[in-house]
Amino acid sequence: MKKLTVMLLAGILAISLTACGQSTNNSSSQTTEENNAAAADENENTADDDAETYGDEAADAETENDSDSKDSLSKDSAEAKAIEEAIRNNMLFSCVDSGGSKELDADRYTLYADGTVLYASLDASGRLSTYAQLVSDGQATAEIQELRITAYDNKGIFLDANGKVWYGDDEMFPGYTVTYFNDWYRFNSSYYNHIIAGVTDDGQIVYFGEFWTEYNDDPEIPILEGAENVKYVTVFGGKTLAFVREDGTAAYGNIRTGKITEISDWSGIAMLYVVGNTLIGLRYDGTLVARAISESESEPVRADDIPYYLEEISSWEDIVWIVTDKDNDIDEENYVAGLRSDGSFVYVAADASEAAECEQTFGTWTNVKVVSTDSGYISAEENRLEDGYIGMGGAIDTDNNLYGSARALTYAWDLEQPWESTDAAKLDTQQLESAYANCNRYNEQLPAVN
Repeated sequence: MKKLTVMLLAGILAISLTACGQSTNNSSSQTTEENNAAAADENENTADDDAETYGDEAADAETENDSDSKDSLSKDSAEAKAIEEAIRNNMLFSCVDSGGSKELDADRYTLYADGTVLYASLDASGRLSTYAQLVSDGQATAEIQELRITAYDNKGIFLDANGKVWYGDDEMFPGYTVTYFNDWYRFNSSYYNHIIAGVTDDGQIVYFGEFWTEYNDDPEIPILEGAENVKYVTVFGGKTLAFVREDGTAAYGNIRTGKITEISDWSGIAMLYVVGNTLIGLRYDGTLVARAISESESEPVRADDIPYYLEEISSWEDIVWIVTDKDNDIDEENYVAGLRSDGSFVYVAADASEAAECEQTFGTWTNVKVVSTDSGYISAEENRLEDGYIGMGGAIDTDNNLYGSARALTYAWDLEQPWESTDAAKLDTQQLESAYANCNRYNEQLPAVN
């Protein structure tokens, strides 16, 4: 697993420096001028040792725009409102290709909610059925706030209008009203770890995963202590929850140790994203900051762990959403793409092959309102199945034209209507003319549902 950088942060208690071997900013504990002065003295005394530990290059494993511009950042600006709209839109679209099949309807799980209508691909039609039944039974609402296809088991996770999170037909955080959730998984031959974290309506973070088991008859849902006034959370690896607060500040917490690390030199943050060992912050003004971080306090990030794209993305502007390779092997960073407010993309890729794939998708998709990334075989330029490997997911534009895996949306149901059957939800679709006879159906445009 790649390692996270732990940066030197001013304003930490001396006892925290002794226990952790690194500096951490905890503004709530600095209540007097005497405490601030003591912490500053301690930082000065240990700065040389810490610099030796992390190295000059690792300490610089971050990119950000001119700090003078931070004062002008406002969540009430037109740019910030466009970003918030993009966040809300993209919370309603998700696609995952689990099998690497060249057939559009094979192992391709795609979901999209438009009002009270829930769209699904053939393989995700069971997720539509499960949620529609919950609505019909009066347990969930027809309005969906957020949805995701889990990359591990391809189940659907839904956040309804009442703040309930449904994982399949199980409620994840009973007793809590959730406003946003995020999940992460890691799988290999010996173990898997799937973490789901949610933000509650009072600004706390609850999570399901490593220390919480569904086999316990009366499980205690963990809370990340010290995380307050949270707006969004991003699961970062197997034990770290990164979060942005309502005031635009950011931090990350270790669910094993309970330690909260402030990113004190970041401000005006609208949303956080993870790619490889890097945390990316989208600021209110549409620019980006990024930092390589290590989950291991004893093994800070090294200079050769710093991702190749940090300098490139620091120059991007007018970004409203970030998409990355959804491959959870954090030893690889294949690409990062930014969705601009006009629906176009800018991207950076690890090599020429990845750049060519980006050009066929992000380079040709226009007026995009929602986008999700996966691994697949869809060529977006022709929107046909090709021999070449294309792994950029799908998108829907402002005119409801479908790209990539979004073209597999061939089932739909208005959740305000009592659920009937999967067959009843099947849409009239075109037949894909392709060398692959079993490709079944596809749509060029999102169908209307009565």
